[in-house]
Amino acid sequence: MIVIEAVILLSITNDFIVRSHGEGNENNEFFQLEFAGVRAAITLDKEQDKTNWSDFLKTKGNRKRIIIATAIGFFSQWSGNGLISYYRKSVMDNVGLTDPQTELGINGGMKTLALCANFMFAFLVDKLGRRPIYLISTTGTFVMFNVFTIISARYDIAPQAQLGKGFIIMIFFYGIVFDIKSIFMTSYTTGISPYRLRAKGFTWLNFCVTAALLQPEIAKFFDSDDAIDVGEATLMDVKETGTSGGEKDVSVSHIEIAK
Repeated sequence: MIVIEAVILLSITNDFIVRSHGEGNENNEFFQLEFAGVRAAITLDKEQDKTNWSDFLKTKGNRKRIIIATAIGFFSQWSGNGLISYYRKSVMDNVGLTDPQTELGINGGMKTLALCANFMFAFLVDKLGRRPIYLISTTGTFVMFNVFTIISARYDIAPQAQLGKGFIIMIFFYGIVFDIKSIFMTSYTTGISPYRLRAKGFTWLNFCVTAALLQPEIAKFFDSDDAIDVGEATLMDVKETGTSGGEKDVSVSHIEIAK
């Protein structure tokens, strides 16, 4: 059945390319080149259908590839970005930044900065390379996260306005080093995988990302009633806003590193 469908598809494709790109001449060189590419793609797709998940474990190179894909999926959600994304308001409140206009400006600035960083490094990837960018991003997020954690802890001990400003600067720097590699998560995973295993590699990457997001959902098994997940925090935020005329004071007692 597959063979019959392939023959029909090739026949239809052949006629279409001859009319569109070969000026009706099957001997046209441009047509021959394009049609050879179509046949090669179909052949590769047929080979891909013969693959299975165990192929990732059969060779040393493939084992390294699946480990890298797993690490990228989990670490993309466990690198501290969830603390900034979901609990930014609580963290800013902890360092004395409670003015709504200031918080709005910080949020807008971080999103704009993320867009600019993604655009810039998308054009620099061929010059710098994907692996160096990933290493720079990983090292940078580790350093910046530690720095603003220390600043937050010091503010909790002895509140100072300068510490609050330093905290904001650090989360902006954290956003830069985190965002420079976010555009490569998918392309890097598929790029290091053999053509016949790319679809499975991409599927595994998305599975790991989804699995990493389950961490807040199982927090109650460890923290009991003290755990508040993202959904509950958002619901509390909405209720507080509706009952206090816009004043929001959401207490989050459980902070997870998840996006």
